[in-house]
Formats: sequence, structure tokens, C-alpha cells
Amino acid sequence: MSIYYIDDSFFEKTDYARQMLYKLEVLASEQDVSKLLISTKSKDIEGYARYQEYFESLGIEVYFSTQVLFLKKEKLEITEYALQWNDQRIKTYAGTVVVLDEETCHWKRIYLDFFPSQETDLISLLQEVLEESIGMEGNEKLKS
Repeated sequence: MSIYYIDDSFFEKTDYARQMLYKLEVLASEQDVSKLLISTKSKDIEGYARYQEYFESLGIEVYFSTQVLFLKKEKLEITEYALQWNDQRIKTYAGTVVVLDEETCHWKRIYLDFFPSQETDLISLLQEVLEESIGMEGNEKLKS
């Protein structure tokens, strides 16, 4: 299982933030994630309730700063600006998610900008697969 760590830049009211949040939601729904840790500068976390409910509906526990958790007896402290873990200070950046592996206690950063921005890419791929499977060619292609 994995733990995701982000900051509150995902919840800003910009097109970029909305796109990154959408990509995070898709990634979290496809992966085996147990917890989402969020560094917030705002003390008003009620504004994030809708997102908290969404992630919890996926079976993901949500924690906001400032909190202390333990992972295999290792202390994880979520602060306003970073995650303190194993004498490391892990910072987040807009458009990235830090993934901590609960088994190995290693972490990596995923740059969500590298994921395709349009869900139509998936739709196009599915359309091609359907067309191939039913033997459509040339002018018989499905119209999207």
C-alpha cells in the first residue's frame, strides 16, 4: 500500500490546480492508496470537506497538517510546509505527489504534468480497440 503526500496547492481556484487535482483523483482511484497526507497553510480545512469525502469514499484516510502519524514505528509529521520523516524533510511542489511505500519505507515523487491532460486520450484508445475488435476499417470508423 502507498501513502500520498500533497500540499494545498491542489485546492486552489485555478485551471492548473483543478487539472492536477483531477489527475490525482484518477491516480488514487487506480492505485492501492491507504492515506492522503495534506500540508495546509490554511487552518480552515472545512473548505476541503468535499475532497476529503471523495478520497474517503475510495477507502483512503485523509490527514491534514499539523499531525503526527506512525509508519512501522517511524514518525511521520505533517507540517504546514513539509513532511518530516526519518530525519528527512520532504517538500511538495505544485503538480507533484510524493508516494511513500508502506512496505519498504521508500518514497518517490510523481510529476502529474507528465500524464496526458485530456481524458479523450483514453476515449480515443477505447474507440480504436472497439473498431479493431469489430473489424471496422477506413470510412466505417466510428464518429466521436
